[in-house]
Amino acid sequence: MNAMLVQPRRIERARQRYPNNEIVYLWPYDVDLIVNTLATQIRSFEAD
Repeated sequence: MNAMLVQPRRIERARQRYPNNEIVYLWPYDVDLIVNTLATQIRSFEAD
């Protein structure tokens, strides 16, 4: 089964099981993409 579909189902079950708790699903993120985005922004300010 596709892992991208399994995790949200698990989160929804946890929300139903623990209705008094806030459960937030933070999608896995690509650290390299974030680093490259920040580096590009920094370089754009250095050019000024």
